[in-house]
Amino acid sequence: MTTTHLAHPHTRARLLVATCLAAFAALALVAALAEPSLLSLDLWLQQLTLAGRGSWLDPFMTTITAFGARQVIVPLAAALVLWSLATGRRRLLVAVIAVAVVLNPVVEFAFKELIGRARPDFSRLLPGNGPSFPSGHVLAAAGFYGVLPLLTRPGALRRIAGGVAALIVGVVAASRVYVGVHWATDALAGLLLGVVLVAITAGMHGRLRTRRQRRSPRLGGTGATPPCNVVYDLSVGVDGVRPSHEDAGLRSLRSQR
Repeated sequence: MTTTHLAHPHTRARLLVATCLAAFAALALVAALAEPSLLSLDLWLQQLTLAGRGSWLDPFMTTITAFGARQVIVPLAAALVLWSLATGRRRLLVAVIAVAVVLNPVVEFAFKELIGRARPDFSRLLPGNGPSFPSGHVLAAAGFYGVLPLLTRPGALRRIAGGVAALIVGVVAASRVYVGVHWATDALAGLLLGVVLVAITAGMHGRLRTRRQRRSPRLGGTGATPPCNVVYDLSVGVDGVRPSHEDAGLRSLRSQR
């Protein structure tokens, strides 16, 4: 694979998804087999976490962990859908996000039942039920907050939104280990699967939007190639369009208007 191919947004996205899937599969395999080395690593990390607990940190962690709960994410997604319907903005992306939020628990339940890993049995700050792998809170947080920056315009605002989303997801992941309801590798698995979910969600939106552009009368859609170079790239954003890559035909059409 050449450097030019690696620089293409599609190639980078596929490599990212493939890497996350491979890492998740490896973790799932050793977790299902109850590999002693994985358990030893998790036990060591759990002991470090317990040693780092403090009276000032406990309330923060028990609060921030709720940001990955369905009781928080589902109402937020519903509010996002209502906002989209009321304003007429970003309807396609919001619809894809809503589908991802609905399918998220299905993916979580399937893997938890398949792996069947027991939760850690330490001093818990919050209750935890059911299998442990992967962390559903982390998966939900990554799959929802990780897509929200695509609702903003490319540039500084998107970078800030992406940083805030990454911070929220990272702290939620740490909190699940801190409160004692998940192993560290459960949280890592949730992160990996969440990245894949974000890529799939954004990719679905990019494909659907390209298809809609081809059929749009305003763009002269006749089933032919779209009049602009639409490239899916998480760094580009929800519109998936790089203005510098627009062809002369679209620029001419805009100037005539």
